[in-house]
Amino acid sequence: MPATFQVSPLFRETLASKTQSNTALRDKVEQFIRIKTQDPTQQFGSSDKPFKSGGIFSNAVPKIRHAHLTHDLSMVYTVSGGDNPVIRLYGIFSHDDMGTGQPQNLNRQRGVASQFAGQTFGTGEMPTAPAAKTAKPVARTAGAKPDFTPRTKPVTPTGSNPFVEAVKSADQEWQQRGLLDRMTQAATRNDQLAVINSEIQYLQTIAKRNQLYPNQQRYAQKLIQIYNSLTGSKK
Repeated sequence: MPATFQVSPLFRETLASKTQSNTALRDKVEQFIRIKTQDPTQQFGSSDKPFKSGGIFSNAVPKIRHAHLTHDLSMVYTVSGGDNPVIRLYGIFSHDDMGTGQPQNLNRQRGVASQFAGQTFGTGEMPTAPAAKTAKPVARTAGAKPDFTPRTKPVTPTGSNPFVEAVKSADQEWQQRGLLDRMTQAATRNDQLAVINSEIQYLQTIAKRNQLYPNQQRYAQKLIQIYNSLTGSKK
């Protein structure tokens, strides 16, 4: 019997952030959903397996699984229901996101496991991976830095731009969020503000459940500085 999918808020957040400008990943997500709809027991590659029994994640959510979509990004999910299979999608995460890289970060694993355990699920319309934004090409000289100032015509950015440097600095704190790429694609000042607002709201969601890691705290502070720069606020 075809599977029923249930999705969590965390899945919707990570789907949007991870597939923002990644066509190949969007295709992988759609392929995963298609295969699991037809047969939930079919493996999505050799990495499709439960987390370690008795580990931090499996203790938080029994029978939780992960399947690699790329070398570093995995779909985290569960399958239940027997003859009426239900697949719950928890989200798309890198090893660094989950604290399973090298070296492992057990505190991060505990925090993410707590997030998994606290998710609620709905059976509403399955979200589709957002289409990649298309942006007009901007002519650049070799080695030139990206210029985020909204423009109606392609130009060649020159010199040092404090705003660009602020975005790059924030991006370095949490590269998995893809801030640099998303701000590059923002066509207007309002689009830039929408990106910053969505990131701040995401951090607030995390902070309600767990204490932010040091890099996330620095990321939040730099986002606020960028927001103030865009709005002209002195605070």
